[in-house]
Amino acid sequence: MATAPVNPFARTQPTATPAAAPAPATYTPAAQQFPAAPDGAASADIGDDPFGAPAPPPAGGPRLRDILMANPGARPLVAIRPVLLEEVPNTNENARTSTQLRMTGDIVVLDGNPIPWGGQPEKINGRPHDKSASVGELFESVFISSTGIISQSRDTLGAVDPRVGLALAGAPGVRGRGIGRWVLGRLYTGEAKGTQQPPFLLDASSTTDADRTLARQWFAAYQARQSAAVGMG
Repeated sequence: MATAPVNPFARTQPTATPAAAPAPATYTPAAQQFPAAPDGAASADIGDDPFGAPAPPPAGGPRLRDILMANPGARPLVAIRPVLLEEVPNTNENARTSTQLRMTGDIVVLDGNPIPWGGQPEKINGRPHDKSASVGELFESVFISSTGIISQSRDTLGAVDPRVGLALAGAPGVRGRGIGRWVLGRLYTGEAKGTQQPPFLLDASSTTDADRTLARQWFAAYQARQSAAVGMG
């Protein structure tokens, strides 16, 4: 009598039911760790609640590359105000140093075309631009890593707003903090050195009296908006 073929992949023994995973531990806040103030102790005049909500993260702004790409063949008029200069890790694999200077600054483009920004369409499978900047729109706290722009504007951090000062100057990783003067020029790319990317630079020699008048008009309107915001606060 013929026997049934044996299935080589059949389980010969029943599979054990895996044990249930332990329930995740529940976080229990620790009991109060700070002693209460003694009865009758004077409290500082800090209002009802000394803690405010954190500010939203900076919205960022167009890159210098985006500004030029929106104005092919032109040198748009740009004003930059440095706020912070610091040393950060250099993520470039071909870099000669482990750190690089990065400046945080405010940027406004004063003429030219609207500027698409917010993505990296120049990269393979890069995200397309999803935002647009108008001429005269101010972008605050923008990261700038271009050594050319940094070298042209870093010294203005010495002319700081006295309300801010240079409290962090000399601290580890920080070269200067304050509110520098606005630097005005026409944005362009210089000549590349070796395998490095061509630097972004501001050309002040090509600005005209009309350019400087336009910049002063924008700045007067900016100051008026600032004063109005303070009055409403």
